Amino acid sequence: PDVCATARRIANRVARAGFRVVRKSPLGRLLGDAAMDRVRSRMLHMSGKDLHEALAALDAADVSVWVGGGWGVDALLGSETRRHSDVDLLIEHARDGERRASEALAPLGYRHAKDQGEVGDVLRLRTILRDPSGRTIELLFFQTDGEGPAAAPHLADVAFTVGRVDGRPVPCLSAQEQLRLHSSYEPAEHDRRDVGLICEMFDLPLPVKYRAT
Repeated sequence: PDVCATARRIANRVARAGFRVVRKSPLGRLLGDAAMDRVRSRMLHMSGKDLHEALAALDAADVSVWVGGGWGVDALLGSETRRHSDVDLLIEHARDGERRASEALAPLGYRHAKDQGEVGDVLRLRTILRDPSGRTIELLFFQTDGEGPAAAPHLADVAFTVGRVDGRPVPCLSAQEQLRLHSSYEPAEHDRRDVGLICEMFDLPLPVKYRAT
């Protein structure tokens, strides 16, 4: 098992390095974001087991989180519809949530990553954690009491619900909140697919940004 784990870490480090080189190269610009996202999701997989492991560690540390992003969509749908290269976890910015979440995930090997990437117009604050094998967690911050930083949006109770991953319940964003957040940035191919599935499952109209022109 140790040999397999070491091999996985080495393979993922090579994959991450190769991905970054290609993305910044003329080839990456030629392929475009959609193609590069597909490459990344195949190279660096964050599984349902990885998600539950992280949620268990956070629950043991009494850190409340909700699953967003692609895994949040699949939680709403009740099944894994595509591979995920990371998991987005929303935590309340108040009560030192970032520090406590980071400390809870540290025993699993997650450390702060240097690359912070881009975020949408709503969830503008985030911290990226990554373990040696390439598993990635994005902590996205919100507030409920209005006392957090201006860049952390206020989310109401209706933004949250419970979904299922691998048959087990997980706290996640509601369908309506997923559509709102997906409309806060320019969608990639996988975003259009995710939004289409949400609207079909919950009989909701497509957001304006996702309608054919």
